[in-house]
Amino acid sequence: MFVLSYFVVLIAITSAIVADGTTLRPQVGQNTLGAVIFFCYILAALYLTGHLIFNIIRLFSYNNKVSDNAGKHADNSIESSSKKGAVLKRKQEDRNGERTSRRGWAIWFSGLAMASFAVLSWNMLNFLISSYIEWARRHAVPVSLRLTDVYEIEQFLSSIWSWATDSNLFRTFAEDLLADAQTWKHAQLALLYSYAWNIWMSMLGFKLNIPHLWVYFALDQILPVSFTQNLFCTALMLSKTPSETSRLPNNATLTKPATTFAYVVALFFMPTTIDTSWFFPTLFVLRILLFTPFVVDQFADNSRGTRWYSKKHDARRSNHWSLLILAVYGLCMLTNVHQFQFKVYDIARFNYAGATLRNDLIVGMVSSASYIIASR
Repeated sequence: MFVLSYFVVLIAITSAIVADGTTLRPQVGQNTLGAVIFFCYILAALYLTGHLIFNIIRLFSYNNKVSDNAGKHADNSIESSSKKGAVLKRKQEDRNGERTSRRGWAIWFSGLAMASFAVLSWNMLNFLISSYIEWARRHAVPVSLRLTDVYEIEQFLSSIWSWATDSNLFRTFAEDLLADAQTWKHAQLALLYSYAWNIWMSMLGFKLNIPHLWVYFALDQILPVSFTQNLFCTALMLSKTPSETSRLPNNATLTKPATTFAYVVALFFMPTTIDTSWFFPTLFVLRILLFTPFVVDQFADNSRGTRWYSKKHDARRSNHWSLLILAVYGLCMLTNVHQFQFKVYDIARFNYAGATLRNDLIVGMVSSASYIIASR
């Protein structure tokens, strides 16, 4: 299932790039496929989000059931043997206390996920509204709407489709991120954080056997990372506690650092590709490489027919090298070791694309700090 889903996401992203990048500024009606992909993205995000929320609700129910059954077992033990039962009950109370604490953290991460989704929705909705208003002004289309007038509603829905087919939404969003050096710096930090998070999510997801792990990565391809991160942390808090005997996936030691290096190279050259034929291929590479930590961990041992192996240091070394590459690039970026001459775009509206990734990074860092505290 995850293999099929991976290729579906791959085809969707490829189609969006081809549809959105055929020309720099397509005319009305020339971007129908891009509009279809855009609306499919919205539906896919809603479906994947619903899938994960339903799975988290099941984990909450399972945890409550386990706590109730454990309490009943401890009570029965006390009745059969008071001394032995008291010891068992004390141990069970400790487990229940830990389980209660983890459920409390799960609620906290659920709240962060809702906050992330609210901020994301606000920025993206404003991005789409501002794009529509700009298009409506260029085409002399009225933006006011009376809900009591059926004809106006029909005209409005028709104009929405015309706007979607006449707009390069994927390209406009990417161009806004490259509007100036400061916005691109924030965007790079968010993108580096996203890749680092995907490395960690893949490692821990396989280690704890998190159900439907591929869905988190699929959603991560569509929405900024903090929303997926908080859903994943919620699932972690409701899953089994990591044990010393947990195994890590074989990371095919050189593969993950190699893909990480390719990712930072694509980030490095991204500003130079704007308004060139390399813009969308570079954007395509960035999106696909976000999926590679999961793919590498999933397929690493396929040639030997095994999924797990016991040498933890090899897997950790691969992850450490990958994170080191990201850290070095981020440090060079922050110290302005590399600079490009940016073409500053005249953005008459607020840069909601830049705000989306900037706020996403802030929420993600709060979530990471919360998980570190919760894991102690």
